[in-house]
Amino acid sequence: MFIMMILALLTVVGLASINTASTEIEIAGAELIYQDNFYLAEGAAMEAANWLNTNSFTTTSGPAWLEMDEFALKDDEDLIDESRIDDFLAGNEATRPQSCTIDAGASFIAFNLGHNGSLGAGGTKLYEIAVYGSSQNRGSAQVRLGFRKAF
Repeated sequence: MFIMMILALLTVVGLASINTASTEIEIAGAELIYQDNFYLAEGAAMEAANWLNTNSFTTTSGPAWLEMDEFALKDDEDLIDESRIDDFLAGNEATRPQSCTIDAGASFIAFNLGHNGSLGAGGTKLYEIAVYGSSQNRGSAQVRLGFRKAF
């Protein structure tokens, strides 16, 4: 009888351990998916920033993934409406995201937020650009980078 109680107790402890280990494996898997998506989104945003840094463009001509209308993301109070980003990243707007060269599930898009003064009297204006990277691989992540360019 005593041996049966100890055997039952060890069975309960073993089942609880298996349950705990299964939960820990699920948590580790979810963390891995999140990290993959985060780094892919960051890589996509960095790819866009690199392109913006090394190529010439103007407020009237640029890549198809760069929204030059500085009011495209702004609400009535001239603040950035982050909820609009998802519409652009989903391809529901005229300016469409560009697929990343690293991974087909990652993409990027950029927005002109307007100029922030000039570099000198009558000189070139310094424009602020918001660059967004997104990844949709078994989950999702989104990264925003700030970028400035004079043109």
